[in-house]
Amino acid sequence: MTAPIDDVATTLAQAFAHDPLMCSFFPYEQNSSALSYYTFRFLISHSLANGEVTLAHANDQIVGAALWLASENAERTLMDEIRHGGIAMLNKQGVKAILRQIRASAQMQQLHQTLMHAPHYYLSILGLTKEVRGQGLATQLITPMLERADYEKKPCYLDTHNEANINLYRHYGFEVVHEGVMKGLKVRHWVMIRQPRNN
Repeated sequence: MTAPIDDVATTLAQAFAHDPLMCSFFPYEQNSSALSYYTFRFLISHSLANGEVTLAHANDQIVGAALWLASENAERTLMDEIRHGGIAMLNKQGVKAILRQIRASAQMQQLHQTLMHAPHYYLSILGLTKEVRGQGLATQLITPMLERADYEKKPCYLDTHNEANINLYRHYGFEVVHEGVMKGLKVRHWVMIRQPRNN
């Protein structure tokens, strides 16, 4: 990734402006994007240090990003939380919003550990701004890592909280392995896994 973290975080905050999970973190805010920016900034920083960040551009602007982690780097320690922006999140978002995110993250992490034991790649975030969806840019974001996973014969794992995304991910070979409602958030949660394809 060659773009500033701030620019990528702004793009992802816009891309997830109406995402059910993000909106549940900030239920009393008219503009959740202004607060989710700090969550995305944290996730991008962690992925740059421990995984891969790929970008999509249109008209010389960043319009999307994908954050990938190898399974051995998917868990975050307390030091990771501090190092990658947890304090700024707390200061800007407040304790209640942070606790919602911690609870959601813990639920997803527990399910992740239950459903996937083999080494794999985790697609933690894939987002495109509304204006460029449907133009094939998701393929630019997702295909390079899927090809790597196929070469290394590793599966890929992702979470989504937007039913509209399911067919998109199925197009790339992911299949739903879990569907449920997250405790305390009333947000639907799907887990999808893609098995490696033969080269």
